[in-house]
Amino acid sequence: MKQLLLKVWRGWVTRSLAVGAVATAVDVGIGSLLVFAFGWPTAGSAMAALAVGSTLNFYGQRRFAFDEKKVAMPAAKWAAMTGVQLVVHGQLVHVFRDWWGVPYPLAKMGGDIIVFGVLQLVLLRYVVFAKAKEPAPTPGASPSESIPAPAASPAPP
Repeated sequence: MKQLLLKVWRGWVTRSLAVGAVATAVDVGIGSLLVFAFGWPTAGSAMAALAVGSTLNFYGQRRFAFDEKKVAMPAAKWAAMTGVQLVVHGQLVHVFRDWWGVPYPLAKMGGDIIVFGVLQLVLLRYVVFAKAKEPAPTPGASPSESIPAPAASPAPP
């Protein structure tokens, strides 16, 4: 059982979801503060909170879920992905709360599930933090060139 739990924890999906949960808690807390304490509009609160939560999420995903060393290209891809998500998410939360009367935290979580559910996990793995592809064998190379030679064994004493 312990081996299974370790294997599950070491998987990128589990770590990605854990990082996302922490970032979401920060996001919902900031959004709720902006809506209830400062009286900000719903869409603006959701987008501002998501900007903070998303930044935290990027660094957590990069470090803990995908162990990515590069910063610039993943950050550019993340920014493009998040820019679209901010607008779509803000409008969803606006519809849920202001049109349908759903309380802000539930409206926010509903938007999170829709926008940041399975689709974002797929985008993270295959677009933002895509693994480098291994080079294909050179065309025309003989089979012996593509198979590494066995290591020499030490001479007997």
